[in-house]
Amino acid sequence: MVKQMVRQPQPGVFLLYTVQGGQPRFLGRDDQDVRDKLLKWLGRSYRYFQFDYCQTPHEAFQKQCELYHQLKQHLDNTRHPERPDGTEWRCPVCNFYE
Repeated sequence: MVKQMVRQPQPGVFLLYTVQGGQPRFLGRDDQDVRDKLLKWLGRSYRYFQFDYCQTPHEAFQKQCELYHQLKQHLDNTRHPERPDGTEWRCPVCNFYE
């Protein structure tokens, strides 16, 4: 399913679900190829997904931060998203990393 829906090697964010229509349980991002990261995570405890392409790694980081703050009470991964090494990016919601 992932290979049919996520065709381009592009930065992006994704949500994983254990049940269809349920609360998102995992939030992830990849700064190069969201498809590759989805393929690594799906099939463990998570069976369903949503994703969104981003134009740049910075956009993916910002979007992941925003989703994290909206959904953190439901997520299995509760740590604030990490910025890529070598960047000075801050969270657009809480200015984490200030």
